[in-house]
Amino acid sequence: MAQQPPPPKPMPKDFEDLDFTILSEEWNEYELKDGATIRARIVLTRIARDPYDPKNLGFEFSNPVWVVRAPVSLRGDPDPTQHGQPLSGSKYEVHVDRNHEPWNAYRIIKTGQKLKIKLTVNEVSRYVNKFDAKGMPLYNVPTGVAVNLSEPDPNEGQ
Repeated sequence: MAQQPPPPKPMPKDFEDLDFTILSEEWNEYELKDGATIRARIVLTRIARDPYDPKNLGFEFSNPVWVVRAPVSLRGDPDPTQHGQPLSGSKYEVHVDRNHEPWNAYRIIKTGQKLKIKLTVNEVSRYVNKFDAKGMPLYNVPTGVAVNLSEPDPNEGQ
């Protein structure tokens, strides 16, 4: 069994915010067996650095943004009360026929490091007879975020 990495050290109150530039931010796309397509996006919002341990970086991300595109045959009566509400009820797994999960890329200005993040989907389940304000079917999509950080550029300030 693989060992889990240690939890990140907590960031001190006087952490340093590191500025970054966006190199690319892409949409993920998931084509589902039921005929719907889900698009998703996550955005880096903050990079924090521990002033006492400069290799200790913390990353903050937006909540994923979801867009469901479904053929008319999958749509139902619009339900504006579902927006932002926790969902419950019966659901069933929907197979993902094709996925596209590109890396978003950023450059940390102070260190020259390249940071890549990727939203990953573990599975997709559709709620039975639940629809959003536009009548699109509602899905449960647990996710994770993969992070890849390059070494500091020796020519950049630390």
